[in-house]
Amino acid sequence: GKFGKLVNEHYPMDDEGKTKGYIFLEFSSPENAEQAVLAMNNYKLDKTHTFLVNLFTDFEKYEGISEEWEDPTPKPYVDQGNLREWLLEPDAADQYSVIYGGGEMVSIYSNGIPDSTEVQTRKHWTETYVKWSPLGTYLATCHYKGIALWGGADFHQLQKFAHTGVEYIDFSPCEKYLVTFSARVTASEEPTAIVIWDTRTGARKRAFH
Repeated sequence: GKFGKLVNEHYPMDDEGKTKGYIFLEFSSPENAEQAVLAMNNYKLDKTHTFLVNLFTDFEKYEGISEEWEDPTPKPYVDQGNLREWLLEPDAADQYSVIYGGGEMVSIYSNGIPDSTEVQTRKHWTETYVKWSPLGTYLATCHYKGIALWGGADFHQLQKFAHTGVEYIDFSPCEKYLVTFSARVTASEEPTAIVIWDTRTGARKRAFH
């Protein structure tokens, strides 16, 4: 199939031998199923018909929704630490990143004198490249499913942005917004090529074709 290998497909039929208007598809991997949902959900077949796609695991989630209103539980505040901690370096040394080992390794160094000092090294930290935000608050890593932001003295994960096939990213000068671009073509009419995100909350603000 377009989104990967199909393992099984089932068309439920009525007593007259006609399909009931829906189909169950089983893919060879969860990733392929998720790609199919992202690309095909809300696809307009014509002016009056829209194709809806869900993961089978969604049914359990929807069935478990209570009919009684419950106030949302506020998330507790999590102190992310000093995201500008590197500015406290006594000699005001900048930090820089290096990708090596065929793209498998990423290291962060403090550009000290006379020698640079390794701050952090991780394997498979990114799938393509990394990018610093303009003020040095965030380190962005690129993955097939989207972008992750890291920061603080230990470079812990701060935020994730789901944008399948993302290729290019950029920050606003004040780091308030993140822009992601994906050239991946989808069947959905919802714009997915360029997306503007709120960096701090992870909220999707606007999108464009």
